[in-house]
Amino acid sequence: MTSHETVAWPRARTAVAVEDALARVGASVGELRELLGALLDEGRGYVVGSLAAGLGNSGSDIDVIVLCDRRSSDAPMLFFLGDTSVDLQYYNAGDPAATMAALPGERVRLAAGWCALGCAPAMTLQRRIGRWLNASPLDPAFPDIVDPAATPVAAAALVRGAVESLVLKIFAARTIGAAGLPSAAAWRRAGRALVEVLARASGELFIGEKWIVARAVRAGLDRGLARRAFGCSDERQLREILSAAGLSALGEPGVVELRAADGLERLELGATTWTLVGGRRAVPCDPAELVPEALETASAATVLDAVAEGVVVPALDRPELDERVRACAA
Repeated sequence: MTSHETVAWPRARTAVAVEDALARVGASVGELRELLGALLDEGRGYVVGSLAAGLGNSGSDIDVIVLCDRRSSDAPMLFFLGDTSVDLQYYNAGDPAATMAALPGERVRLAAGWCALGCAPAMTLQRRIGRWLNASPLDPAFPDIVDPAATPVAAAALVRGAVESLVLKIFAARTIGAAGLPSAAAWRRAGRALVEVLARASGELFIGEKWIVARAVRAGLDRGLARRAFGCSDERQLREILSAAGLSALGEPGVVELRAADGLERLELGATTWTLVGGRRAVPCDPAELVPEALETASAATVLDAVAEGVVVPALDRPELDERVRACAA
């Protein structure tokens, strides 16, 4: 089942009160306001990041964003409150609504939650959305950064981002194993990616891999399933876990294709055809032969070499992935 309507959704975890967030690093709202002064007067200030998400500790930074009329800044300004670093960054007040409007609106209900159809936002934007959804306002009168009506759309897009990461990691692990190389570590990475999918689908939308265990516990995931996913070491184990999670179709091959990297140049030197990668490194191969059809029939070792050399890049077949997501519909 797909939907364009507002639907029941596991609510994004509510951000902790700003006083409690700052207390984790021994700071207070008053101290933060005194440090940043007039810089906060530009607009609405929020504490974001792991502290606001209730995951930070005494060694965490304080991340502050201000929504204002000025254009978004490219990088944060750095301050120190005692030994704690404070990052302050400005965003245009219209950015959140514009970002939500650009996200895919169609979504499918999975056993664990809802997943968007269509292209997920880039990882940088996924992290930003996760921070917006877990923001603690410096003034309780400030509204949520993301309109609550848009939260289901944002959440489904973040789940889609985790699904895309999962299938790419499965492709990597499968290719490494097919090349005869040790692949247990790659399958563990895929298992962690599966936990990420389930955590986001359960409403844990702050994105940070270092906190994945805590987020899995907080999301209420089945502990046995999560433990198996974290310890997964081969394809058979991952397929069993995917089946238990109702996501078997995501483990089937055919979702990732290989395409020639951008900016390749063909050079003829004697009897050998070389490819110039990035304008500086020559690899002995012909880019004309690096079409997906040819690579699909190549050996796994050849594929790995081509990826490692930067001659080809894995690319998602998103329409096919949409069909796999639909196949997992609850």
